[in-house]
Amino acid sequence: MSDATRASVALLDVAIAQNDPTLTSVAKQARSALFVAMIVRARNSIPPITMTTVGQPLADHDRAHADLEGRLKPWLDQSN
Repeated sequence: MSDATRASVALLDVAIAQNDPTLTSVAKQARSALFVAMIVRARNSIPPITMTTVGQPLADHDRAHADLEGRLKPWLDQSN
Protein backbone atom coordinates (compact mmCIF):
# COMPACT_ATOMS: atom_id res chain seq x y z
CA MET A 1 0.00 0.00 0.00
CA SER A 2 2.92 2.34 0.62
CA ASP A 3 3.92 2.09 -3.03
CA ALA A 4 0.34 2.64 -4.19
CA THR A 5 -0.08 5.80 -2.13
CA ARG A 6 3.43 7.24 -2.53
CA ALA A 7 2.40 9.75 -5.24
CA SER A 8 -0.64 10.90 -3.27
CA VAL A 9 1.35 11.39 -0.09
CA ALA A 10 4.02 13.32 -2.02
CA LEU A 11 1.37 15.59 -3.54
CA LEU A 12 -0.16 16.24 -0.13
CA ASP A 13 3.28 16.93 1.33
CA VAL A 14 3.88 19.54 -1.38
CA ALA A 15 0.55 21.17 -0.56
CA ILE A 16 1.39 21.20 3.15
CA ALA A 17 4.83 22.67 2.48
CA GLN A 18 3.28 25.65 0.67
CA ASN A 19 1.91 26.73 4.05
CA ASP A 20 -1.32 28.17 2.66
CA PRO A 21 -3.66 28.60 5.67
CA THR A 22 -6.60 26.82 4.04
CA LEU A 23 -4.84 24.34 1.77
CA THR A 24 -2.43 23.18 4.45
CA SER A 25 -5.25 22.27 6.82
CA VAL A 26 -7.15 20.36 4.14
CA ALA A 27 -4.01 18.56 2.96
CA LYS A 28 -3.07 17.55 6.52
CA GLN A 29 -6.54 16.13 7.10
CA ALA A 30 -6.47 14.25 3.78
CA ARG A 31 -3.00 12.87 4.51
CA SER A 32 -4.09 11.68 7.94
CA ALA A 33 -7.25 10.09 6.52
CA LEU A 34 -5.20 8.29 3.88
CA PHE A 35 -2.93 6.71 6.49
CA VAL A 36 -5.90 5.76 8.69
CA ALA A 37 -7.59 4.09 5.70
CA MET A 38 -4.40 2.14 4.97
CA ILE A 39 -4.21 0.99 8.60
CA VAL A 40 -7.85 -0.13 8.62
CA ARG A 41 -7.41 -1.98 5.32
CA ALA A 42 -4.30 -3.76 6.62
CA ARG A 43 -6.00 -4.76 9.86
CA ASN A 44 -9.03 -6.01 7.95
CA SER A 45 -6.77 -8.26 5.87
CA ILE A 46 -6.58 -10.64 8.82
CA PRO A 47 -9.58 -12.98 8.79
CA PRO A 48 -12.03 -12.32 11.63
CA ILE A 49 -12.71 -14.61 14.53
CA THR A 50 -16.06 -15.75 15.85
CA MET A 51 -17.38 -16.53 19.30
CA THR A 52 -16.36 -20.14 18.73
CA THR A 53 -12.76 -19.46 17.69
CA VAL A 54 -10.56 -21.11 20.31
CA GLY A 55 -7.22 -22.83 20.67
CA GLN A 56 -4.61 -22.59 17.94
CA PRO A 57 -6.78 -20.62 15.46
CA LEU A 58 -7.31 -17.94 18.12
CA ALA A 59 -3.62 -17.90 18.99
CA ASP A 60 -2.74 -17.60 15.28
CA HIS A 61 -5.19 -14.72 14.89
CA ASP A 62 -3.76 -12.88 17.89
CA ARG A 63 -0.20 -13.47 16.68
CA ALA A 64 -1.07 -12.15 13.21
CA HIS A 65 -2.46 -8.95 14.72
CA ALA A 66 0.54 -8.55 17.03
CA ASP A 67 2.93 -8.99 14.10
CA LEU A 68 0.96 -6.54 11.96
CA GLU A 69 0.86 -3.79 14.58
CA GLY A 70 4.64 -3.46 14.54
CA ARG A 71 4.60 -2.96 10.78
CA LEU A 72 1.78 -0.40 11.05
CA LYS A 73 3.71 1.82 13.48
CA PRO A 74 5.19 4.09 10.78
CA TRP A 75 1.73 4.66 9.35
CA LEU A 76 0.26 5.25 12.81
CA ASP A 77 2.95 7.84 13.48
CA GLN A 78 2.11 9.63 10.23
CA SER A 79 -1.64 9.55 10.79
CA ASN A 80 -1.48 12.14 13.58
